[in-house]
Amino acid sequence: MTAASAGAGEPRAYRFVMWLAHRQPHALAALIATDAAQRVALAYRPDTLLYWALTVASALALAAVIGAIFANRRHDATLCTRCARKTPLDGPAAAAEHDRALRLYHRLADRPGLLLVGLVAVSVLGSWLLPPLWRILTGAVVWGTFAVEAAAALRHRPLQPWCPYCHRWDDGGDEEPSPTPPPVREATR
Repeated sequence: MTAASAGAGEPRAYRFVMWLAHRQPHALAALIATDAAQRVALAYRPDTLLYWALTVASALALAAVIGAIFANRRHDATLCTRCARKTPLDGPAAAAEHDRALRLYHRLADRPGLLLVGLVAVSVLGSWLLPPLWRILTGAVVWGTFAVEAAAALRHRPLQPWCPYCHRWDDGGDEEPSPTPPPVREATR
């Protein structure tokens, strides 16, 4: 099966959502690059056409990132063929090997509103209240955090079925005891 025929039977909107979900790292990289260039232009040449062009480019990249975030919500509900190909053969061992990345992903992704509000507050307040060099540094902190979260998400996606932090086993239901296996008898002739 080729990549083109993998989703050929799916509706066009579904294929677009899956395409956008897989492009989230690209959209985030574009947003980081345009925002960094915009912060430098704001610090040294705020009244130029370049600054306003970078502002428009940043807005478009931000729209792509927001769209990719919502697309990932839909994408993570299913296992698409592209992600299934990236699933490791020994999932439990790979999940144990990348435990720190999985834990980091859940610390950042389980509270997306808190993370987003905090980073936007740092970015906006830093842009308005701080001198030019500090604006660039606050942007580096904000986008560095987003880049770390995106890298952790890329590590998490193929390991999701084995992620120990995705499944909250203690949130209800009765514990089912494992049956004891029957004793093994020695073979006699």
